[in-house]
Amino acid sequence: MREAIARQIRGAQVRAPWLFGLKNAVQRGVRRRLKRPFEQDFEALRALGFDPSGLILDIGGNRGQSIDAVRLTLPRAPIISFEPNPQLADDLKDLFKADANVEIRQRALGDRPGEFTLFIPYYNGWMFDGLASLDRAEAESWLSADNLAGFDPQKVTIREVTCQVSTLDAECPGLSPVFVKIDVQGFEPNVLDGGRALLERARPVVMLESRHDVDMLAHLPAGYEAAHYDGMTLRLGDRQTMNTFYLPAEIARRF
Repeated sequence: MREAIARQIRGAQVRAPWLFGLKNAVQRGVRRRLKRPFEQDFEALRALGFDPSGLILDIGGNRGQSIDAVRLTLPRAPIISFEPNPQLADDLKDLFKADANVEIRQRALGDRPGEFTLFIPYYNGWMFDGLASLDRAEAESWLSADNLAGFDPQKVTIREVTCQVSTLDAECPGLSPVFVKIDVQGFEPNVLDGGRALLERARPVVMLESRHDVDMLAHLPAGYEAAHYDGMTLRLGDRQTMNTFYLPAEIARRF
């Protein structure tokens, strides 16, 4: 029932695209007032007890939800956010222009540098930025009658944007982040592979959207363990949760 209602709401929103912008602004205002992250898993940052000045990497900046979530726990930590979508990158720069400790870099990260096409799906003229991907099929897979009431495939368009792809190692030479969040629509293993030197040097906590079709530990240095947030603290072991945390052994032993 809940999903059916959500499907109807999404269908109404794409018929009146301005509702998306209003919804995003209202949701951000409410979350900031209530001091609640957009995903509960970000509350795990309190349990991790990071140095307040430790570097945070946000890979897949989107609309700034993760930056806002980090700021609830670490109000002055330096944050570097990577967002390849030029429209979103500009929006992020404007949104956080008053925060001198936030840096926005307009590029994608992968396992090697280069120039690739970013596929950005639109429906009825509205950008579904969270679905943008370096893989066209991945970008358009969610837009369907299963998720949008009154779905019309003729209203789907895919914008192709050429973007620069770098690697984590190339972008952050000598830097030692304490926390790395990666949400890049299925390309998380590529990002990890392109950051091998950084991961071995800094051994940060890594937060990824949970996937059970890929062994993420195979893309991390030795000594990492999977963990999940149970609403109170981190627990070792992978569970059916939205996100999985990967902890180096020296941090995992605390949990």
